[in-house]
Amino acid sequence: MSKRKTIASLLIVLFILNFPTMVVNLDVEASVKDLNKPKIGQTNSNERTDDVDDEDEVVDNDEVVVDDVDDEDEVVDNDENSKKLKVHPKKSFTITISPDKPTYSQGEIVYLSGSIIDSGKTQLTNGTISIQVLDPNGSTIHIASKTTDNFGDYSDDFTLTDEASGTYTVFVTLSLLGYQDSYNHATFTVGESLTPSIRIASLYVTDQSGENRSSFNQGETVIVRVVVQNGGAELEKGMIWVEVSTPDGVPIPPVFVETKITRGEIVTVGVSTPLSDDADLGQYTANSYVSNKMISQGGKFLTKSKTIFGLN
Repeated sequence: MSKRKTIASLLIVLFILNFPTMVVNLDVEASVKDLNKPKIGQTNSNERTDDVDDEDEVVDNDEVVVDDVDDEDEVVDNDENSKKLKVHPKKSFTITISPDKPTYSQGEIVYLSGSIIDSGKTQLTNGTISIQVLDPNGSTIHIASKTTDNFGDYSDDFTLTDEASGTYTVFVTLSLLGYQDSYNHATFTVGESLTPSIRIASLYVTDQSGENRSSFNQGETVIVRVVVQNGGAELEKGMIWVEVSTPDGVPIPPVFVETKITRGEIVTVGVSTPLSDDADLGQYTANSYVSNKMISQGGKFLTKSKTIFGLN
Protein backbone atom coordinates (compact mmCIF):
# COMPACT_ATOMS: atom_id res chain seq x y z
CA MET A 1 0.00 0.00 0.00
CA SER A 2 2.93 2.30 0.70
CA LYS A 3 4.05 2.05 -2.92
CA ARG A 4 0.61 2.86 -4.18
CA LYS A 5 0.36 5.89 -1.94
CA THR A 6 3.76 7.03 -3.07
CA ILE A 7 2.82 6.73 -6.77
CA ALA A 8 -0.50 8.49 -6.14
CA SER A 9 1.28 11.31 -4.36
CA LEU A 10 3.69 11.74 -7.25
CA LEU A 11 0.84 11.87 -9.77
CA ILE A 12 -0.97 14.52 -7.74
CA VAL A 13 2.23 16.60 -7.54
CA LEU A 14 2.73 16.30 -11.32
CA PHE A 15 -0.88 17.27 -11.97
CA ILE A 16 -0.60 20.31 -9.75
CA LEU A 17 2.62 21.39 -11.45
CA ASN A 18 1.10 21.09 -14.97
CA PHE A 19 -2.38 22.54 -14.19
CA PRO A 20 -1.58 26.21 -14.97
CA THR A 21 -0.32 25.28 -18.44
CA MET A 22 -3.43 23.24 -19.18
CA VAL A 23 -5.63 26.09 -17.99
CA VAL A 24 -3.77 28.49 -20.24
CA ASN A 25 -4.12 26.15 -23.22
CA LEU A 26 -7.81 25.69 -22.56
CA ASP A 27 -8.29 29.43 -22.28
CA VAL A 28 -6.46 29.99 -25.56
CA GLU A 29 -8.59 27.38 -27.34
CA ALA A 30 -11.73 28.84 -25.83
CA SER A 31 -10.77 32.36 -26.87
CA VAL A 32 -10.04 31.20 -30.43
CA LYS A 33 -13.41 29.46 -30.58
CA ASP A 34 -15.09 32.57 -29.15
CA LEU A 35 -13.55 34.72 -31.88
CA ASN A 36 -15.23 32.55 -34.51
CA LYS A 37 -18.54 32.29 -32.65
CA PRO A 38 -21.17 35.09 -32.71
CA LYS A 39 -22.04 36.31 -29.25
CA ILE A 40 -25.62 37.20 -28.48
CA GLY A 41 -26.03 40.74 -27.22
CA GLN A 42 -22.49 41.72 -28.14
CA THR A 43 -21.45 43.82 -31.13
CA ASN A 44 -18.20 42.90 -32.72
CA SER A 45 -17.36 45.42 -35.41
CA ASN A 46 -15.15 43.06 -37.36
CA GLU A 47 -17.63 40.23 -37.09
CA ARG A 48 -20.70 42.32 -38.09
CA THR A 49 -18.84 43.90 -40.95
CA ASP A 50 -17.91 40.49 -42.30
CA ASP A 51 -21.45 39.18 -41.88
CA VAL A 52 -23.08 42.22 -43.41
CA ASP A 53 -20.60 42.30 -46.29
CA ASP A 54 -21.31 38.67 -47.04
CA GLU A 55 -25.05 39.28 -47.01
CA ASP A 56 -24.72 42.44 -49.08
CA GLU A 57 -22.55 40.63 -51.56
CA VAL A 58 -25.16 37.93 -51.98
CA VAL A 59 -27.97 40.46 -52.39
CA ASP A 60 -25.91 42.66 -54.67
CA ASN A 61 -24.85 39.70 -56.74
CA ASP A 62 -28.45 38.57 -57.08
CA GLU A 63 -29.56 42.05 -58.08
CA VAL A 64 -26.68 42.50 -60.49
CA VAL A 65 -27.31 39.16 -62.10
CA VAL A 66 -31.02 39.88 -62.52
CA ASP A 67 -30.44 43.42 -63.78
CA ASP A 68 -27.69 42.31 -66.12
CA VAL A 69 -29.83 39.55 -67.58
CA ASP A 70 -32.79 41.91 -68.05
CA ASP A 71 -30.64 44.58 -69.61
CA GLU A 72 -28.93 42.11 -71.88
CA ASP A 73 -32.26 40.61 -72.88
CA GLU A 74 -33.62 44.07 -73.63
CA VAL A 75 -30.59 44.94 -75.71
CA VAL A 76 -30.77 41.67 -77.62
CA ASP A 77 -34.51 42.10 -78.17
CA ASN A 78 -34.05 45.66 -79.35
CA ASP A 79 -31.26 44.63 -81.68
CA GLU A 80 -33.31 41.77 -83.05
CA ASN A 81 -36.35 44.00 -83.51
CA SER A 82 -34.30 46.68 -85.21
CA LYS A 83 -32.77 44.04 -87.49
CA LYS A 84 -36.18 42.62 -88.31
CA LEU A 85 -38.01 45.91 -88.79
CA LYS A 86 -35.56 48.53 -90.05
CA VAL A 87 -38.56 50.66 -90.99
CA HIS A 88 -37.89 54.16 -92.27
CA PRO A 89 -41.22 55.95 -91.96
CA LYS A 90 -39.73 59.18 -93.30
CA LYS A 91 -37.81 57.53 -96.12
CA SER A 92 -39.42 58.92 -99.24
CA PHE A 93 -39.92 57.26 -102.59
CA THR A 94 -42.27 57.75 -105.50
CA ILE A 95 -44.45 55.32 -107.38
CA THR A 96 -45.67 56.32 -110.82
CA ILE A 97 -48.54 54.92 -112.88
CA SER A 98 -49.51 55.80 -116.44
CA PRO A 99 -51.92 54.35 -119.03
CA ASP A 100 -50.38 54.26 -122.49
CA LYS A 101 -52.92 56.85 -123.67
CA PRO A 102 -55.62 59.06 -122.15
CA THR A 103 -58.60 57.85 -124.20
CA TYR A 104 -59.63 54.37 -125.37
CA SER A 105 -62.34 52.79 -127.41
CA GLN A 106 -64.59 50.02 -126.18
CA GLY A 107 -62.95 46.59 -126.29
CA GLU A 108 -59.40 48.01 -126.44
CA ILE A 109 -56.43 46.78 -124.40
CA VAL A 110 -55.22 49.20 -121.72
CA TYR A 111 -51.49 49.06 -121.07
CA LEU A 112 -50.31 50.34 -117.69
CA SER A 113 -46.72 51.03 -116.69
CA GLY A 114 -44.83 52.68 -113.86
CA SER A 115 -41.75 52.63 -111.68
CA ILE A 116 -40.58 53.32 -108.16
CA ILE A 117 -37.67 55.45 -107.06
CA ASP A 118 -36.46 56.67 -103.65
CA SER A 119 -35.24 60.10 -102.58
CA GLY A 120 -31.68 59.22 -103.54
CA LYS A 121 -32.70 58.45 -107.12
CA THR A 122 -32.06 54.77 -106.42
CA GLN A 123 -34.41 52.42 -108.22
CA LEU A 124 -36.00 49.93 -105.87
CA THR A 125 -36.38 46.28 -106.82
CA ASN A 126 -38.68 43.52 -105.56
CA GLY A 127 -41.45 45.92 -104.65
CA THR A 128 -44.99 44.49 -104.63
CA ILE A 129 -47.43 46.58 -106.68
CA SER A 130 -51.17 46.18 -106.06
CA ILE A 131 -53.27 47.46 -108.97
CA GLN A 132 -57.00 48.17 -108.87
CA VAL A 133 -59.08 49.70 -111.67
CA LEU A 134 -62.51 51.24 -110.94
CA ASP A 135 -65.17 52.11 -113.47
CA PRO A 136 -67.15 55.41 -113.38
CA ASN A 137 -69.58 53.85 -110.85
CA GLY A 138 -66.78 52.90 -108.45
CA SER A 139 -66.97 49.17 -109.17
CA THR A 140 -63.76 47.18 -109.48
CA ILE A 141 -63.21 45.85 -113.00
CA HIS A 142 -59.58 44.72 -112.72
CA ILE A 143 -57.18 43.66 -109.95
CA ALA A 144 -53.55 42.61 -110.31
CA SER A 145 -50.37 42.16 -108.27
CA LYS A 146 -46.98 42.80 -109.86
CA THR A 147 -43.34 42.82 -108.75
CA THR A 148 -40.87 45.44 -109.90
CA ASP A 149 -37.94 44.28 -111.99
CA ASN A 150 -34.23 45.03 -111.51
CA PHE A 151 -34.79 48.55 -112.81
CA GLY A 152 -37.70 49.31 -110.48
CA ASP A 153 -40.24 49.11 -113.32
CA TYR A 154 -43.53 47.22 -113.60
CA SER A 155 -46.34 46.86 -116.16
CA ASP A 156 -49.81 45.41 -116.53
CA ASP A 157 -52.62 45.25 -119.08
CA PHE A 158 -56.30 44.33 -119.34
CA THR A 159 -59.06 44.46 -121.93
CA LEU A 160 -62.03 46.81 -121.76
CA THR A 161 -65.50 45.42 -122.27
CA ASP A 162 -67.65 46.31 -125.24
CA GLU A 163 -69.93 48.28 -122.93
CA ALA A 164 -67.17 50.33 -121.26
CA SER A 165 -67.73 54.09 -121.15
CA GLY A 166 -66.74 57.09 -119.06
CA THR A 167 -63.79 57.93 -116.82
CA TYR A 168 -61.87 55.07 -115.18
CA THR A 169 -59.43 55.34 -112.28
CA VAL A 170 -56.33 53.22 -111.69
CA PHE A 171 -55.08 52.98 -108.09
CA VAL A 172 -51.65 51.55 -107.27
CA THR A 173 -50.13 50.67 -103.90
CA LEU A 174 -46.47 49.87 -103.38
CA SER A 175 -45.41 47.59 -100.51
CA LEU A 176 -41.67 47.30 -99.91
CA LEU A 177 -39.91 45.78 -96.90
CA GLY A 178 -38.54 48.51 -94.62
CA TYR A 179 -40.70 51.29 -96.06
CA GLN A 180 -44.19 52.57 -95.52
CA ASP A 181 -46.67 51.87 -98.30
CA SER A 182 -46.85 54.42 -101.11
CA TYR A 183 -49.86 55.27 -103.27
CA ASN A 184 -50.72 56.93 -106.56
CA HIS A 185 -53.50 56.96 -109.12
CA ALA A 186 -54.24 57.88 -112.72
CA THR A 187 -57.33 58.18 -114.90
CA PHE A 188 -58.33 57.45 -118.48
CA THR A 189 -61.56 57.66 -120.42
CA VAL A 190 -63.45 55.29 -122.65
CA GLY A 191 -65.51 56.89 -125.39
CA GLU A 192 -67.06 60.28 -124.77
CA SER A 193 -66.64 61.28 -121.09
CA LEU A 194 -68.86 63.89 -119.47
CA THR A 195 -66.17 64.73 -116.90
CA PRO A 196 -62.52 65.80 -117.28
CA SER A 197 -59.95 62.99 -117.22
CA ILE A 198 -56.73 64.69 -116.11
CA ARG A 199 -53.32 63.14 -115.68
CA ILE A 200 -49.78 64.51 -115.29
CA ALA A 201 -48.03 62.87 -118.19
CA SER A 202 -44.59 64.17 -117.20
CA LEU A 203 -42.90 66.18 -114.45
CA TYR A 204 -39.24 67.13 -114.73
CA VAL A 205 -36.78 69.95 -113.98
CA THR A 206 -34.53 71.93 -116.31
CA ASP A 207 -32.25 74.94 -116.14
CA GLN A 208 -33.15 78.25 -117.75
CA SER A 209 -31.84 77.11 -121.13
CA GLY A 210 -34.26 74.15 -121.10
CA GLU A 211 -31.66 71.47 -120.49
CA ASN A 212 -32.85 68.57 -118.35
CA ARG A 213 -30.92 68.36 -115.10
CA SER A 214 -31.07 66.45 -111.84
CA SER A 215 -28.71 68.65 -109.80
CA PHE A 216 -28.07 72.38 -109.43
CA ASN A 217 -25.78 74.82 -107.65
CA GLN A 218 -26.60 77.55 -105.16
CA GLY A 219 -27.78 80.74 -106.87
CA GLU A 220 -29.18 78.94 -109.94
CA THR A 221 -32.80 78.94 -111.08
CA VAL A 222 -34.71 75.68 -111.36
CA ILE A 223 -37.53 75.38 -113.90
CA VAL A 224 -40.16 72.81 -112.92
CA ARG A 225 -42.02 71.67 -116.03
CA VAL A 226 -45.41 69.95 -115.89
CA VAL A 227 -47.10 68.19 -118.81
CA VAL A 228 -50.86 67.77 -118.23
CA GLN A 229 -53.15 65.72 -120.45
CA ASN A 230 -56.95 65.71 -120.56
CA GLY A 231 -58.73 62.69 -122.02
CA GLY A 232 -62.22 63.68 -120.91
CA ALA A 233 -64.55 66.64 -120.97
CA GLU A 234 -63.20 70.17 -121.01
CA LEU A 235 -61.67 71.48 -117.79
CA GLU A 236 -62.66 75.12 -117.90
CA LYS A 237 -60.63 76.49 -114.97
CA GLY A 238 -57.83 74.05 -114.50
CA MET A 239 -55.33 74.98 -111.79
CA ILE A 240 -51.81 73.56 -112.19
CA TRP A 241 -49.85 73.84 -108.95
CA VAL A 242 -46.10 73.55 -108.34
CA GLU A 243 -44.58 73.42 -104.86
CA VAL A 244 -40.90 72.84 -104.07
CA SER A 245 -39.82 71.56 -100.65
CA THR A 246 -36.36 71.96 -99.09
CA PRO A 247 -34.31 69.01 -97.77
CA ASP A 248 -35.86 69.66 -94.34
CA GLY A 249 -39.36 69.32 -95.81
CA VAL A 250 -40.11 73.05 -95.59
CA PRO A 251 -42.29 74.04 -98.57
CA ILE A 252 -41.42 77.07 -100.65
CA PRO A 253 -44.64 79.06 -101.31
CA PRO A 254 -46.50 77.28 -104.14
CA VAL A 255 -47.09 78.78 -107.56
CA PHE A 256 -50.20 78.03 -109.63
CA VAL A 257 -51.24 78.61 -113.22
CA GLU A 258 -54.89 78.82 -114.27
CA THR A 259 -55.64 77.45 -117.73
CA LYS A 260 -58.40 75.85 -119.79
CA ILE A 261 -57.68 72.28 -120.85
CA THR A 262 -59.94 71.01 -123.62
CA ARG A 263 -60.70 67.40 -124.50
CA GLY A 264 -57.61 65.60 -125.80
CA GLU A 265 -55.39 68.62 -125.16
CA ILE A 266 -51.88 68.48 -123.74
CA VAL A 267 -50.76 71.52 -121.74
CA THR A 268 -47.19 72.20 -120.62
CA VAL A 269 -46.31 74.83 -118.03
CA GLY A 270 -42.96 75.83 -116.57
CA VAL A 271 -42.56 77.38 -113.11
CA SER A 272 -39.24 78.98 -112.13
CA THR A 273 -37.83 78.57 -108.63
CA PRO A 274 -34.73 80.70 -107.90
CA LEU A 275 -32.28 79.16 -105.44
CA SER A 276 -30.55 81.63 -103.12
CA ASP A 277 -26.78 81.81 -102.74
CA ASP A 278 -27.08 80.26 -99.26
CA ALA A 279 -29.79 77.70 -100.04
CA ASP A 280 -29.52 74.45 -98.08
CA LEU A 281 -27.70 71.63 -99.81
CA GLY A 282 -29.38 68.28 -100.28
CA GLN A 283 -32.41 66.71 -101.96
CA TYR A 284 -35.32 68.95 -103.01
CA THR A 285 -38.79 67.67 -103.92
CA ALA A 286 -40.91 69.24 -106.64
CA ASN A 287 -44.63 68.46 -106.23
CA SER A 288 -47.28 69.16 -108.85
CA TYR A 289 -51.07 69.05 -108.50
CA VAL A 290 -54.00 69.74 -110.81
CA SER A 291 -57.32 70.94 -109.39
CA ASN A 292 -60.63 71.80 -111.06
CA LYS A 293 -60.63 75.25 -109.42
CA MET A 294 -59.16 77.10 -106.45
CA ILE A 295 -59.15 74.92 -103.33
CA SER A 296 -60.39 77.89 -101.26
CA GLN A 297 -63.44 77.98 -103.55
CA GLY A 298 -64.29 74.33 -103.01
CA GLY A 299 -62.03 72.87 -105.68
CA LYS A 300 -60.46 69.42 -105.41
CA PHE A 301 -57.23 67.92 -106.65
CA LEU A 302 -57.67 65.66 -109.66
CA THR A 303 -54.14 64.24 -109.87
CA LYS A 304 -50.65 64.74 -108.47
CA SER A 305 -47.04 63.81 -109.10
CA LYS A 306 -43.57 64.58 -107.77
CA THR A 307 -39.93 64.48 -108.77
CA ILE A 308 -36.63 65.11 -107.00
CA PHE A 309 -33.51 67.14 -107.74
CA GLY A 310 -30.33 67.82 -105.82
CA LEU A 311 -28.53 70.98 -104.75
CA ASN A 312 -24.76 70.48 -104.53
